[in-house]
Order: sequence, then C-alpha cells, then structure tokens
Amino acid sequence: MYALINTMSQIPSDSIGTVASLHRSIEAAERADGKLQRLNCRGNGQNSYIPTQIVRLSCAYRRGEHVSPSSVVREERSQH
Repeated sequence: MYALINTMSQIPSDSIGTVASLHRSIEAAERADGKLQRLNCRGNGQNSYIPTQIVRLSCAYRRGEHVSPSSVVREERSQH
C-alpha cells in the first residue's frame, strides 16, 4: 500500500506527517499528488504548495492519521 503523506504536519521523531490518501500503485499516488497540488494552487494562489511524500507502508492507516517512521517500508519519492 502506498500513501501520499502531508509532511507539513510532521512531529519530529514521532511522525513523518499525516496520510492524505492511500493507493495500490505508485502511479496512482503520483496522480493524486498532482490533483492535490492543483487544488491547493486553485484555492490559495499559484505559488502555494503542500509538502508531500509518497511512501510504502508496512501496516494499515486511515486518512488523517499520523504515520510513524517505523511503519515506512521505503520512501518512494519526495517532493520539496
């Protein structure tokens, strides 16, 4: 399971951020990130963005839950 993580709400050494969405493939997670960034720009201006990260998780999470660093199998892609 791949997760799109909003890293703006991370808690150092406790959470890498909150789950924005969950996907079965990395391609689907990347498409969801593009949609999230476009919606954010539409609502908040052209130069705004949400820092995100796509990771593969070892256990189940729900949207809005904080993700602990120990549940990440590997980091797939970072966006700054």
